[in-house]
Amino acid sequence: MNFVVPVPSETFDVVLEDGASIRVRRHGNRDGVRLTVTHGNGFASDAYLPFWQQLTPHYDVLVFDFRNHGQNVPVEPSNHNYAQLSRDLDRVRDAIDSRLGKKATVGIFHSMSGRAAMKHAIEIGWRWDALMLFDPPDVPLKGHPLYAAMEVFENKLTEWAKGRRRRSDSDLTIPAASRERAIGAPRLPASSTRCSQMSLTSTSLWARRCNRATNAMRSRLPATLCSSTRWGQCRKS
Repeated sequence: MNFVVPVPSETFDVVLEDGASIRVRRHGNRDGVRLTVTHGNGFASDAYLPFWQQLTPHYDVLVFDFRNHGQNVPVEPSNHNYAQLSRDLDRVRDAIDSRLGKKATVGIFHSMSGRAAMKHAIEIGWRWDALMLFDPPDVPLKGHPLYAAMEVFENKLTEWAKGRRRRSDSDLTIPAASRERAIGAPRLPASSTRCSQMSLTSTSLWARRCNRATNAMRSRLPATLCSSTRWGQCRKS
């Protein structure tokens, strides 16, 4: 299996409502069904290469990162919440059709992006021929027996993310894959391919590209979105 991200056949940037932008990269078979592939919170689409590279011989694969992730330039304020992410997704969907033309399109989303796609489908509209969602982190309704345990655990995750080290003078605490990508980088590159990537700064310190607030994002969907009955209403029959 190849772990080097291939050069896309086409790239284009989608400007969002607040001036942020998302870079879309095209790979694979242009004559195939269009697949849009993106990532979970704190990750980037290039990290899913072992998965989506298997699809490129037969499908027209478009990969992109959500705001403040991957190859996109971080923005302030980050506006990192599900209402914004669902609107961002709608913009990307519009731009893809406008630039490449309309054809059968499937959304393949993981975790955070899957949850954003659910909100988009219910509140903005169904715009897909199919959706494939892996591990969308749905929140139990208040009053559900699991809600209290979820609340405790999610608060703990938030505190861990906020408290993690931003910089280190040693690479021993950094995963080997991240060190290899970072060696030789004189500063934090705007086109970093992984949100979790570590890079050498001009002061020879190791620094994470993603800010703590982005990793700690925990804005919840409206409770109605957690109902399987309600979700069933927006699926393509």
